[in-house]
Amino acid sequence: MNRDKYLDELFFAGVLVDEAVERCMGDAALYKKFLKTFPEDEKMEKLKDALETEDYKAAEFASHSLKGITGNLGFDGLYKKFSKMTDDIRGGKYSVLYREYEDIKVQYNEICSIINKYSD
Repeated sequence: MNRDKYLDELFFAGVLVDEAVERCMGDAALYKKFLKTFPEDEKMEKLKDALETEDYKAAEFASHSLKGITGNLGFDGLYKKFSKMTDDIRGGKYSVLYREYEDIKVQYNEICSIINKYSD
């Protein structure tokens, strides 16, 4: 696939760009449209709020939703981290969740920064 600077930057940040564009029927413009919505999604904030209030049902919903979104967008690193968090919530391993959230937040912010840099 011939990537532009935007998609290259995501690729070098660990995003499986080529696979994600293929999920969008090979349409890079459609993929970029979906990317633009990612930083605007409120699920990360809902996850943070749920963890702070120890509402693990809401945390599971947010984490599971983010797992699906990140998987579809090719954010493989985040997908794996949200998968682990979802499993840990379901397994009652609550003591590790805030540390996992802090780790996720670093990569999440990096990807959002790249997306915002190229969004209109």
